[in-house]
Amino acid sequence: MTELRDRLDRLAARATTGTTLDDPSTGGVGDGGDARGARGDAAPRRWPLLAAAAALVLVVGAALVVAATRSPDEVATTVPDPRATTDSSSAPGAGGPVVSIVVEGRGSQAGPPLDVEVIVEGPGGEVAHRNLAETETSVDGAPGQVFVDRGLIVTLPGPGGYAVRLVGERLDIACSTFDAAAGDRLVYVVGGAQLGVEGAAEPSGEVPCATVTTAEEWAGTSGEVGSSFVGMTEAEVAAAAGTAGYSTRVAGRDGVDLALTDDLVPTRLDLWLYEGVVVAAALGGEDRGPGGGPDGGAGVDVDVDVDGDPVVVVPGGEAAVNRTIPDGLVRVTVGGTSTERSWTEVVEQVGEPRLGGGLVFAGGPGPAEVAVTGPWGSCSAPLDTAGGGVVVTLLYSADGTLPDGGGCPIEQTTVAEHAAGWADGWAGYDEATGYLGLTESAALDLAASDGVEIRLAARDGVAFPLRSNLDPDRVNVVVVADRVVAAARF
Repeated sequence: MTELRDRLDRLAARATTGTTLDDPSTGGVGDGGDARGARGDAAPRRWPLLAAAAALVLVVGAALVVAATRSPDEVATTVPDPRATTDSSSAPGAGGPVVSIVVEGRGSQAGPPLDVEVIVEGPGGEVAHRNLAETETSVDGAPGQVFVDRGLIVTLPGPGGYAVRLVGERLDIACSTFDAAAGDRLVYVVGGAQLGVEGAAEPSGEVPCATVTTAEEWAGTSGEVGSSFVGMTEAEVAAAAGTAGYSTRVAGRDGVDLALTDDLVPTRLDLWLYEGVVVAAALGGEDRGPGGGPDGGAGVDVDVDVDGDPVVVVPGGEAAVNRTIPDGLVRVTVGGTSTERSWTEVVEQVGEPRLGGGLVFAGGPGPAEVAVTGPWGSCSAPLDTAGGGVVVTLLYSADGTLPDGGGCPIEQTTVAEHAAGWADGWAGYDEATGYLGLTESAALDLAASDGVEIRLAARDGVAFPLRSNLDPDRVNVVVVADRVVAAARF
């Protein structure tokens, strides 16, 4: 091996000085004499190039020979790691603490773009050089306007102290420093005023250049139902929530709170994501903190008897998420008596067709079953009505079909449990127990005499979109089989 290296070194030295190689066509050393023949003066200039090419081939070959004598681990260390760049954010979440850089006041708000470079420096020097433009998306139909729906994720090389520098056309700010520990997921919120964001607080002795929180502090506490989705990816939550009959909505991403509609939908799951993973989740109206709600109340009494122990059937699953109205007939059999109804009976026109409630069937003692038929086929499933009235959710697929020829996928709860779920979500608001047990029309009459508004939150298992603004002169009610089973004033 040493001899080979010496020969390669000598060969490379001769090539660089323009010495020609042995010409096999003449058997002698090419010296610019007759061996050139008709090639003229160009030949001496070609040979050094050929020599260099030959030397390169031999060097590569020798390197392969040397590599073959090493252990596999030694060979692996010679392969460049594509993640080993000065910008460690090229592999978000791949080890080390992570920080998301956010500008105050820019979440989902249309505004002019910010051409601001973000330089993150650590104990060893610069670790990331990025631009806030990476988080901006153009607004359709509004030239020169962008919105921001996520933070600028930077993966740090390890624990330690870090500083952020912001550089623009007329800007060069050494912003607040921060410490990062192993496994930290941080949100670094830059004051917007210094970057020209309207409405942001001016930096002063009380308002620092930036504030730092954890992703968990930013996202807040999950609801009781929402907590089961924490740690899932966005795609995993969408699949799991759809199966459970919930829709999903991203409320925040990487430290940026997104603009949301004001409606309150108890079957919609709001998600707070960091690096694509859920750090907090809650159903609409679900308590996200200690104390049982906005005022720490104990909840709403829902001990209401519903006449006839009804069987209420509602469409759920992915069809509910997509607001698909199924096509077909539903038959419920209780104690040998069967009744068949169509979804078209409960469709109402509110801007666009929607279900105004579920299908309500008479209940009673004895074995019970639900059967569904449609263009896709048919299926059936047994019901448990021993505990009184039930709410049955058929878990349709996104195209409004159920498995043909087998058991219908369903979820079942009692009417009392259904009502209690709403009451728990309304815990802490003022009670409106005077409305419990009334028919829907009687509740409207009472509200008129009390000088308050009635708002229908759900009817027969189907929840309606609600604005989340508070109004002390409004009573929200949930109705099952024409009886108010939950009520609260807000």
